[in-house]
Amino acid sequence: MLGSDFFATGLEISKATNFCTVVALLCEELRPQIGAYDLVMLDVGEVDGSARVIGDGPVARLMRKEPDGVEYWLSMRARRHDDDPSGMCGQPTEEELASIPGLAGWLHGIQCTDIMGGSVVQGIYRSACVAAFRQGGRFSEEERERLQAAILVARCVLARIHNDVYDQRCLDRLLHTRREAIIAVFFVTDNRVLPYNPGAVAYSEACWGKDDVEHVLSDDAKAALHASLAGSWDTPVDSNWVNLELDIGGGPVEVGAIARPAGGAILLFAPPSKQTVSSGAVPMLTRRQCDIMDWIAEGKTSAEVAMILEISPRTVEKHLEAVFQRLGVENRVAAMRSYLEAKGGLPPQG
Repeated sequence: MLGSDFFATGLEISKATNFCTVVALLCEELRPQIGAYDLVMLDVGEVDGSARVIGDGPVARLMRKEPDGVEYWLSMRARRHDDDPSGMCGQPTEEELASIPGLAGWLHGIQCTDIMGGSVVQGIYRSACVAAFRQGGRFSEEERERLQAAILVARCVLARIHNDVYDQRCLDRLLHTRREAIIAVFFVTDNRVLPYNPGAVAYSEACWGKDDVEHVLSDDAKAALHASLAGSWDTPVDSNWVNLELDIGGGPVEVGAIARPAGGAILLFAPPSKQTVSSGAVPMLTRRQCDIMDWIAEGKTSAEVAMILEISPRTVEKHLEAVFQRLGVENRVAAMRSYLEAKGGLPPQG
């Protein structure tokens, strides 16, 4: 049984609006409910390997003073991660205690006999994990279940907070952009830059090749973006906009970048007027994509469109994939309907 005290704590966690509140509830309210001597949160920089100890208990103070304990816990977490993608880092086995140099001795030195924990945020740039320490004996099955249940609640709440922060940061940025400026918004996935809005489509049409549906960042550009995003966090769920110079296919430009909760990043900037042109009949699509959709609307197959436009069938399919994404549809029929509606050639569906 989890118990009424646990459910009261879980309810408070579910109402939290920031990372610090969630941490405080875990470290202060949950600790006695799982029979822990101390409960510590680690804020981990996944890029540089840094780790910040959060907590006011005796083990937290020792870990800040002597960081060896941080390394032992992270080593155990890393060993467990491949075998347990859920991020629940349970108690170390006797074999693990023996195989991680110094772990058993360190626990003995701080007079602790058991340790358990798990990840509450598993991000590309920043993560957070909680570690519970016991003096005397081992954690019981019930205590393990309470910690795991609390971690699952915390994950959901922190994911919601991360999304809220991201949405607010994006809104603030747009509200502080000049009204008369044409804004280009791109999504970055791995090292691929994809146009998102009409301004980005216009920029890509002016600066990219006629049949390019994406721009691949150079290794240097990817590294610069990655480093900037890695340093943009206040907490594991509070990302901020960063400004940097980046070449996304039309020469170096000053862009704003922010990490997306689901991974990757969003880029936003106002292109120079010479780098924007009138797009096709539908602002979300390039002229080439409009040409392809015009022929699709005439009943042509991808192979036939490729022959007419003197491009490869694979290029036609790549453009269609981009059309589906930009029009928010999943197949050719829906794409054709949305395209014709946008052109004014088909009455909207009721």
